Amino acid sequence: FADAMIIGLQRQAEQARAVASGKPAILITSLQKSASAFVTVSLSRLLGLPLVRISCANIVIEGWARQASRGGVITHEHYGAGRGNLEALARAGVRAVFAQFRDPRAAVWSLYHHISARRDVSGTDTSFRQVIETQYPQAISFISGWIEAMDNSLGVEVHPILYDDVRLSPSDTLCRIADLCRAPLDRSAVVSQLEADKIAGRRPENYRLGDPDDWRRGGIGELRDLMWDQTPQSVRDYLTRSEERRVG
Repeated sequence: FADAMIIGLQRQAEQARAVASGKPAILITSLQKSASAFVTVSLSRLLGLPLVRISCANIVIEGWARQASRGGVITHEHYGAGRGNLEALARAGVRAVFAQFRDPRAAVWSLYHHISARRDVSGTDTSFRQVIETQYPQAISFISGWIEAMDNSLGVEVHPILYDDVRLSPSDTLCRIADLCRAPLDRSAVVSQLEADKIAGRRPENYRLGDPDDWRRGGIGELRDLMWDQTPQSVRDYLTRSEERRVG
């Protein structure tokens, strides 16, 4: 508890300095395994924003959200767009949230590899079917919830961040987010920083392959149909538009 209090006070001091410099709050919530760590950590470094949380167990804490809405922070979380969360954001004075998406089939496939890589620690051997059964409904709920929330009446604007945009145009995506928050970045500086990281051998946070089609080649057979059958029309339409943009 003492350590948590010390860290909290440090974050508040960092936030106060960032607010004094006129820096905004960038609130990001993401589907797991959607390159969110790369986005948030990159923006945190580029803009000098401390990473904070406004949720606990994926429930938005109104007081934490109110503190964040003052500016000078960035979040990396996975809470959904339930009515309670949206209302808490609105009451806290939050006017914009970035929701980061990825094809849920690819995200769950990536999560399966993430879990499998740690089986020596967990002591369990989880099959891909088990991951689908436990995680795919949550992924669908996250995406469909934020798609619906884009048309909310609470005054909270929802900006999507698409995984393929991050993968194909990372510097442009980071600059777009910063621009929307009125904290413009010099694109050449962003490109230079990302290139310096690449030369230094520093991989983007939590990237395994960064291949959006790896799940299609994974030999999962009928499990593809199992996932698609659980996918509502709103998410299917989103995936179709995303695929058309990527191929086009």
